[in-house]
Amino acid sequence: MEALNNLDITSQILPLLRKGRGADGQDPDHCFAQYALVNKTWLTVSRRELYRDVYLNISNKRRGTMHQFCETITKSPHLASLVRSINFVAGSLRTGETSDLAQAIALLPNLTGVKIYGWHPDQLHALALVLKSSTNLETLELSPDGCSEKGFTPLYTMSAFLEAMRGWTKLRTLEEAAAIKKAKFETTCPDLRRLELHYRPTDPPINGHLSALSKIAPTLSELCLRDSPPLSGEILLEALQAWAPTLTELRLDFCRIHFSDDFEEQHHLDDILISMPELRTLVLSSRYIRPSSLVAANGSFAKLETLIYDMH
Repeated sequence: MEALNNLDITSQILPLLRKGRGADGQDPDHCFAQYALVNKTWLTVSRRELYRDVYLNISNKRRGTMHQFCETITKSPHLASLVRSINFVAGSLRTGETSDLAQAIALLPNLTGVKIYGWHPDQLHALALVLKSSTNLETLELSPDGCSEKGFTPLYTMSAFLEAMRGWTKLRTLEEAAAIKKAKFETTCPDLRRLELHYRPTDPPINGHLSALSKIAPTLSELCLRDSPPLSGEILLEALQAWAPTLTELRLDFCRIHFSDDFEEQHHLDDILISMPELRTLVLSSRYIRPSSLVAANGSFAKLETLIYDMH
């Protein structure tokens, strides 16, 4: 029984139990709520595990979830200090829920990861402002999926987004799905290593978007462009030239249905692509590099481990 009261032992055991319950298809968080009832030691560890990564799913069946979370961390700064990441998924949104999210983020002093899928267009300023002030962010994912019935409004203009990135000096992973509008701006985010970009056929043109990002994140190692209409070689050229020495993963994984007959040879980027010495993963189509260039690379892809090449 003494082992049940040992904090070090409990700290090792409970995460393993949680992982096992999850593998069995059970809700690991529900299990942890039960573990918390064993004794004070288990309560301490359970809280730490439960609040480390917070998942908030907002839907018509879960109204009030965001507000309840805000009330909890407002009343207990200790619980707020345990939170390292927040994952906000909105099936639908009503007035007040986006501002509650902004309030929650402001109350989490040790937050390093934020994933937001959906926001209300009438409450963007507070959310954009609090994200800008979250200077410890290492991971940021923004997507309009699940926005309110009023439709999708970008969270940032490009200039405001890049201005915010001045403060995100620890950022290492950025996934952005049309959450920003285009503009020109230059600054530096030296630790950013992964960029995943999604956009829709109906979104504004992103000419200059990648070029600006290549200036603020000059040592990017992973670039993923997917689920989107294909970009021309002209749009990709400057950014890929800047990132060529450091890229280890490049995915030009565009929606195949958007390729058209006029997407022709001028989009080939053979010279740049074979000048990426650190590349380990490459996913793209023959629209961007000719088969003959792959064959004649002569060791240019010396570190390549994964190649997915679409001949369409």
